Amino acid sequence: MVGVFSFLLVASGVALVVALVLLVVRAVRKKPKKSVALMAAACVAVFLVSSVGIGMTYHPTPEQIAERERIAAEKAAAKEAEEAARREAEKAAQTESPASTPSESKPPEPSASVHASAPSEAPVKPETSAPAESQKPVQSEPPTENTPSAPSNSGDGDAGSEPEGDFILDFNSLTPDDFGTLDTGNLELESGELLEVRYGGDVYAGKGVIIVKAKTSPNLTNKLTIRQNYHDVCELITNHGFDSCPEIQYWAVADMTDGEEGKAISFTLDSDTILGVANQTILPINLDDYLQDLWILPSLLE
Repeated sequence: MVGVFSFLLVASGVALVVALVLLVVRAVRKKPKKSVALMAAACVAVFLVSSVGIGMTYHPTPEQIAERERIAAEKAAAKEAEEAARREAEKAAQTESPASTPSESKPPEPSASVHASAPSEAPVKPETSAPAESQKPVQSEPPTENTPSAPSNSGDGDAGSEPEGDFILDFNSLTPDDFGTLDTGNLELESGELLEVRYGGDVYAGKGVIIVKAKTSPNLTNKLTIRQNYHDVCELITNHGFDSCPEIQYWAVADMTDGEEGKAISFTLDSDTILGVANQTILPINLDDYLQDLWILPSLLE
């Protein structure tokens, strides 16, 4: 699209120069100038349209950026699915033996390299040291024709009949007696699993903060895995009363490849950032520019 607008811009510019020259010549010779004037006006219109088109293409809106990232993620998922299907087909062809009998018709067992999707039930560690380079969160694998997708652990089929997300936090009503874990009822996150919401800080000095602890799940890419935590905390601010907080400290753990849970991301939102999210002048896609004390697991930055 940029190439089309660039061609129109150059062509209309050249045509405009030619039309102006002809217009001057006809004015000097006192000949009719109406047709040349119309051509010059058309060139100016095309020139302006091309300039606006190039400007919009080089400066996309946040919605256009999000749409491009979604399309890129879908292409990456499709490519991974094709690669997984090809590997499964090659492995099945290698394991077939000429000496096999009709009685050996059992379906092939899933490859041992497929990670189990069941979450670990180990207790959450409040803080972890810097992980080694080999410690990485378990990555999700798209289902293929030969590998059935794992059942969803979001609840039974009739769970949708129960009300969700009706918890509204009123920070200004909290007292020192509320210090510790808050009862959030059936509050859930959009992408991850909500582990705890705590009222902490120096509450007796009027400097209380809200601490959100979550467990994040792997997404198609590391970038999307990081960004879904931004969407979770923004959803709490816009829909569940967390905009009343003067400060929010967020951190999330994830299942690592060694079978243990480890911290994946943590950050702090001050009052100005919380207000910007509530007013939707700060969007989840650019929230990282406003965060404080941002820490991300090094393997998620690869």
